[in-house]
Amino acid sequence: RKRAEETLARLSQQNELILSSAAEGILGVDLQGNHTFLNPAAARMLGYEADELLGRPSHSTWHHTKPDGSPYPREECAIYAAYRDGTVHRVSTEVFWRKDGTSFPVEYASTPIYEQGRLMGAVVTFADITERTQAEGALRDERRKHEMVLGDLFENAPVAYQELDRDGIVRRINAAECALLGYQAAEVLGRPGWELVAEADRQVSRDAIRRKLSGAQPPATIRRRYVRRDGTEVLVEIHERLVRNIAGEIQGIRSAILDVTKAARAEERIQRHLIELEEAHAVQEKNAAELARMVEELKLEKARA
Repeated sequence: RKRAEETLARLSQQNELILSSAAEGILGVDLQGNHTFLNPAAARMLGYEADELLGRPSHSTWHHTKPDGSPYPREECAIYAAYRDGTVHRVSTEVFWRKDGTSFPVEYASTPIYEQGRLMGAVVTFADITERTQAEGALRDERRKHEMVLGDLFENAPVAYQELDRDGIVRRINAAECALLGYQAAEVLGRPGWELVAEADRQVSRDAIRRKLSGAQPPATIRRRYVRRDGTEVLVEIHERLVRNIAGEIQGIRSAILDVTKAARAEERIQRHLIELEEAHAVQEKNAAELARMVEELKLEKARA
């Protein structure tokens, strides 16, 4: 018996050392939600002496109010839920309230305590995540600023831009493309991207977009005939780029669209001119050959004379 008592005392001392040295707050509550124990880190983070909390109700002391300032009913509390339903609850979107009335964001887990098969309460482990929350907030602010800058560049770019979602639906279109096609943005948003393409190329465009969104075909620089709102056609060159999320999954296609109608006409004129030059060169070669033949015949005639 003495050995068992010594073992128990040693285990108890070890547990005390663990609780005392832990950086996380650790506390226990009974079935009424009253504190049964807490470690120094928990007392320090909550701004109390340990003796001030032992036996006091936990929820009304430091978990009574939501982050938005509204009351937090005990029945909705995840800590209370752990010793009500006997399951572990983890939360990272709430705050605990200090003795001085200030609050801090926490990440906590509430784990039920059983003794000989009977539910006796819960152990709550928690950490102050103020620094992490501030860092995440700063990152969100930077992302918002970045998105605002990109959105402004997208909207006011001198080049036509559009963005298709995973289903090939137009979700963004800038002022330059609206001007190019004669549409208001609201008339294009929500429509499949291939509906902007001329009837003759529409099926090919739809199939190509779907293959690119599935990853079966890489994006490319292509030419298509788009139909303006007034029914006229415009030849465009489309420079595509896949939009991916942080996991690398394809989320859509972003395209820069250039009006190459005039360029194409110039190319056609140049091509026609090249053909004409080739034809003229062929005629010249034919005439030169005929002239050479005639000269040879004259030489022969003189020789015979």
